[in-house]
Amino acid sequence: MISSLSVFVRSGCFLWMLLLPGWVLAHPYHTSVTELTFSDNGKQLQFALRMPGHDLEKALCDAHSCNIEQQAKLELYAADYIVKTVLSQNWGSKVSIVGVDYQPAESWIYFQFPLKRQTSFCFDYRVLMDSEPGQINTIRFRSENTDRTRQLTLHDSEFCVD
Repeated sequence: MISSLSVFVRSGCFLWMLLLPGWVLAHPYHTSVTELTFSDNGKQLQFALRMPGHDLEKALCDAHSCNIEQQAKLELYAADYIVKTVLSQNWGSKVSIVGVDYQPAESWIYFQFPLKRQTSFCFDYRVLMDSEPGQINTIRFRSENTDRTRQLTLHDSEFCVD
C-alpha cells in the first residue's frame, strides 16, 4: 500500500518537472556582440553591433512608434538609439550610421564616431540594458597592438581603450 505522503511527494515532483521547462523558457537570455576597431586612417572608431532582431525591434520601437520594415526610418531610429546608449563625453551626437541590416533572427547595426586621434578613452555601453536589465553586451576591441574582449552588464557597463 502506497502512503498518501509518498503519492504527494511523487505528484509534486512530477508537477515540478512539468513546470520547469516553461519557467526556463520564460526567461530568455539577452546578449549582443560588438566588434570595435579603428578605421584605416585612425580617424573613426567603428562599431559592428550584432543582436537578435526582436531585441532591436523592441529597443527601437519602445522609443518610437515605428514600422521596423521602413529602412530609412530604421537608420534614423538606430542613430537616435545609439546616441542614447553608447555614451561618451567626447562624442556627443556625432554618431554616423553606416548601415542597418534587420533580420528577425539576427540584426546588425554598423556605426562610427569621429576621433581627433587614436588615444585612450572610455564610454558607457548600455545597448539594450534599458529594456532588458539582464542584458550582457560583449565587446571585442581590435587594433594593431590590442585584441581584447570584455562582457558588460547593467552594473558594469564602462569600456575603456588605452
